[in-house]
Amino acid sequence: PTLKEAEDYYHELLFFAGNHGAARPDDEEQHSICIYPPDEEFPFAHAARHSDLTSRKLAVLHHLCLSEQPRIVIAPVPSLLRKSIPRSVLQRYSMNLRVGEEIDREVLSSKLVQCGYLKVGIVEDRGDYSIRGGIVDVYPPGYSTPVRIELFGDVIESIRHFDPVSQKSCGERNDLWIVPVTEAIFEEDNLSQISERIRLQGGQGMSSNEPVDDLIRDFSEFHVNAEIERYLPYLYPELETLFDYLPQGSLIYLHHSEEVKREREILFEQAEKRYTTATELDRLIPDIDQFYLSTEKMDERINTFQTIYADEVSFALPEEEVVSLTTETNEDIRRELINFTSSQAMLSPLVERMREWQDEGCTVMMICHSQSEVHKLIELLEEYGVPAQLSTGEQVTRELLTSPATPVRIQIAGFTQGFRFPLMGLVVITEEELFGEKKRRLTPPRVKRGYFVSDFSELKSGDVMVHIDHGLGIYRGLKRLEIGGESSDYLLLEYQKGDKLYLPVDRIKLVQKYLGTD
Repeated sequence: PTLKEAEDYYHELLFFAGNHGAARPDDEEQHSICIYPPDEEFPFAHAARHSDLTSRKLAVLHHLCLSEQPRIVIAPVPSLLRKSIPRSVLQRYSMNLRVGEEIDREVLSSKLVQCGYLKVGIVEDRGDYSIRGGIVDVYPPGYSTPVRIELFGDVIESIRHFDPVSQKSCGERNDLWIVPVTEAIFEEDNLSQISERIRLQGGQGMSSNEPVDDLIRDFSEFHVNAEIERYLPYLYPELETLFDYLPQGSLIYLHHSEEVKREREILFEQAEKRYTTATELDRLIPDIDQFYLSTEKMDERINTFQTIYADEVSFALPEEEVVSLTTETNEDIRRELINFTSSQAMLSPLVERMREWQDEGCTVMMICHSQSEVHKLIELLEEYGVPAQLSTGEQVTRELLTSPATPVRIQIAGFTQGFRFPLMGLVVITEEELFGEKKRRLTPPRVKRGYFVSDFSELKSGDVMVHIDHGLGIYRGLKRLEIGGESSDYLLLEYQKGDKLYLPVDRIKLVQKYLGTD
């Protein structure tokens, strides 16, 4: 699926697994269903990385390493193909801190920086950390809020979640996993092997050895932080994929295998174009096959697991075991409601259908996204003489879904597309299918046709920029600063009266080019 489709599947699976709340896809700690997201940009593109997506990926991989419970992982095709940090490295750099244990703050700080964390004054985003006396704040992957570690001397006295806005504590815990927020962990001891890989793999096709020598020098002087993930294949002897993290005995559910093949073809076509553009600029970057599995390798890996192919077909090969399941969409319901001409009884077509389904012994379940929408729907159905009630605290079981019930059940969930499953006698209808998709009112933009920056090559000194919070400023280049003994790269924006703002490179999406006002 695409990332949008993956998020839809995520909310549907959460609901039918018994979690009625609208949980966030990035809060992997709370449930056993998660999304393994794709990159926003190709790894070899000259662009800023989306650190939040990387954090979510690493949180999923880390949970698979722990193997504490079975997990459902939803992975779009680009995620399956993309190579990532080796399992052994991720395990080595994931830290488990417990109340009562001793820690060395300097060692912790150094390791956090090596794992991609940014030292800041106030922790607000994933990948931030700060140390103030006996208090260590950190926001690691896999948690919905940052965490405060309070020390007595060098001993961990407490570990608490806190609200990044109010700074108030919102839950205590006994231990904490701090997982890297970058796939590219540079180990100084491996510099000679990294240099050798760069010379062997990177020098091919270059017009001169200058880019190779420059990159090796940058690594030796720790000057590649901003774009280090572009050189991921040079850092490790071999990269791994999601398949390498899956436990033995895992079951793969492949949705629309022909569509999967088409998505692979599109991905590699786009990758070739972006790679050609990068190499034309004489940039030193690893080959495409060093970042992605080939289609043949992906098929090989899939075949090592038990696999279910969910396809819309009317035939099967003799050796395949086929289970036929028929479901129906609710597109006809929405179409009937739109075409119904009376404004006084707009839900009449639906009410008639609902009574027919109930007479046939079907369970009718309606999905809303909030308590207020539930109450509005109940009142609306009452006008048609249809009793309905909110089902709260009930586990979504087969018995609940298949037991005919009056009144109509209403549940709160996050998905937007319903279905009809005749074999189970189940009809699920969402509020979008009744009333259409809601259009959110957006705050008027401050700039006209501006676009958020994702590529460093888009910027040149002197460009007028708009920061999402601080407004208009002049871009003065990329600067390296040492703060608290740690070096990081920052975009420098200059404001009126000479005021300066240093923006961490992983927050480049907070600024956009200024292209004129309304």
